[in-house]
Amino acid sequence: SDVAYLGAPIRRRGHVLGAVCCSFVGEEASEEIMDARRKVLEKTGRLFSEAIDGITERTRRPKEQKDRKSKAMADAAPTAAAAAIAEAAMEVVATEVVVKGVSLHTLCGTTLAGKTLQMGTLSGKPVILCNVASRCGFSPPVFHQLASWHAQYSTEVEILLYPSREFGNQELPVDEIAPFVKGQGLPTDGNGCTVMSLVEINGPEADAVWRFAKHAFPGEIWWNFGAVFLIDQAGTVVGRYRAPSQLNQLEMKLHELLPTSKLRV
Repeated sequence: SDVAYLGAPIRRRGHVLGAVCCSFVGEEASEEIMDARRKVLEKTGRLFSEAIDGITERTRRPKEQKDRKSKAMADAAPTAAAAAIAEAAMEVVATEVVVKGVSLHTLCGTTLAGKTLQMGTLSGKPVILCNVASRCGFSPPVFHQLASWHAQYSTEVEILLYPSREFGNQELPVDEIAPFVKGQGLPTDGNGCTVMSLVEINGPEADAVWRFAKHAFPGEIWWNFGAVFLIDQAGTVVGRYRAPSQLNQLEMKLHELLPTSKLRV
């Protein structure tokens, strides 16, 4: 009945309408009864549609009110609106400034030892960029692979390791990081591998090198060792790989970058 339908919460009215329809399924009745059924269904369907329209109108009204309010504020204070736009533009510039030069070699960073590393000094060699955390479960297999590459390619390839506590706070105290990396068979301050200072990988405070890399292959880093970037001799990012599962693909790409004479078997 109308009362049963209108008394139901809106989230259940669809079930009520369905129940009415189902109750009419059965043997064919007289023309008079069939007529009555059609009228009830039409009326019930109309009430249902009106109820849905009411919901739509109520959800649309706040947006329209908000739009009118925003327009009034902009008309009343054009200077403030312009200032807000300028501020937003500055945020974009701050985020994108690191990619204007296109090359990694326009950037710099600070090593774990506190030295400034001008990335331009890496020109002419491929660079492997990786975010690390010593106590992460991915640490043993990834460091094993990195040490294997270092033993194979020595200083022909530079490995940049960026420790971070951003994911699960799994990095060691600062004074223990370098000894740990050396224990994995890697140098820490050049000669084929450099450990950088602790940085943020994601978000507005992300290190410039990581903003640069993620601009080339977009997407936030999901975890420690979550993205290993390969950068060519000109400083251009040419690949993004997940560790440890995609490191074989990275090595195949690395072979494309290195002259045959420099590949070691």
